[in-house]
Amino acid sequence: MTRRLWWWVADIHPLAEHAAAAPQNFTPGLTDHNGRWDLPALVWSRDRDGDWLSSNGLPTWYHADGAVHRARAAGWIHTATGATGNPPPPHDGDHILPLHTVHPDGRRGLLDLLRFAREHKVPWLGVHPDAARDDPHRYVLSPTQGDVLPPDATWVPVTVTCGTVGGGSYPALAAHGYTTRDGTPLCRFPREAVTRMARDLEALRYDYPPGEHPLLGVLDDCVIVYREQEDDDENRRWVEEDRVPVDADGHFPVGAHQWRWIEVGAPSGNSGGAAASLTESHDPAAAPTTVYLAGPMTGYPDFNRQGFAVAARYALAHDWKVRSPQDTDPTHTGPCPDGERQTTAGSHPHPCWVRASLRKMLDCDGVLLLPGWQQSAGARLERAVAEGCAMPIVELDAGELAAFQDRQP
Repeated sequence: MTRRLWWWVADIHPLAEHAAAAPQNFTPGLTDHNGRWDLPALVWSRDRDGDWLSSNGLPTWYHADGAVHRARAAGWIHTATGATGNPPPPHDGDHILPLHTVHPDGRRGLLDLLRFAREHKVPWLGVHPDAARDDPHRYVLSPTQGDVLPPDATWVPVTVTCGTVGGGSYPALAAHGYTTRDGTPLCRFPREAVTRMARDLEALRYDYPPGEHPLLGVLDDCVIVYREQEDDDENRRWVEEDRVPVDADGHFPVGAHQWRWIEVGAPSGNSGGAAASLTESHDPAAAPTTVYLAGPMTGYPDFNRQGFAVAARYALAHDWKVRSPQDTDPTHTGPCPDGERQTTAGSHPHPCWVRASLRKMLDCDGVLLLPGWQQSAGARLERAVAEGCAMPIVELDAGELAAFQDRQP
């Protein structure tokens, strides 16, 4: 069990402002410790999906789909038993978090605390469940989330990816039998994986709009997560979004409770695992396994033809058939996406090549990712589509391919 519940300040500050500005406040069936139900407050509720804060302001704040606007606390769950890490409210009055409490020692009320946090870019609010103590430390602002991981978990090696990092795959340790409330694995990453993640994200920043992907600053004792923001004058700056401290084993729980990590089929850097993941997914009575090669081409000499040739030799050594985007024919019937009709392959616009390559990939049994694929927008798209179609994906590295550099096809 954790000591506090942790909310992302950016999620709950708007709820507090709504409650404070509302013409009326009402909390059906609940009162605070002074018996009041009509003062501006956040309301803590709990259901099988987690712990939530909502505004008690009237009119009620609804989403466009009709659901009440509310924010869920970060937290983990043990999938076998349903046990959660967040502590329950010990008293009825603890469900009410008043915004304007006057403290004899001059401490800030909750609304002022949240406004301070937003102004000074402090991302996390920790809430002790017991309000009756009126403890000076009931509310804690922090640059890092506390109680991130279950303390008694068994850790197993996995390889994970998520859209926040552009689809790159990274080795990690996952808490066996535990997930976030969204079903996401709880992961810790070794320093080498986080360093590579930081390099991959740095490369992505030039291909996407501001704020689409974060940047990571890897320090000795923590990882700082930055997000690019644009002000009203269209000036851009990088703002610290989170801090992830290193644990006693030298690992970092980057993206825990924030990024939707998912496991991928085979660990990177293991050719035996690569062969197994593709072979096990294939019907042995059918035709031989066919793999699609996805990797960078633009900006490479001869469009990286040598790299694709080496990857093809690797695949053939495993008795796989090979299909490559370098052999794609973009010709088709009807007009191109730009409305024009083209008669030669070289005159087709880029979307025609993308569509033809994806059709070729979807006819295969699995995908091999070449080194450097993270820097290729096309390869990242191919990986995302393959993942969405539950195709086996194997990430190759230069070490695996070195033995095939000089081998004849």
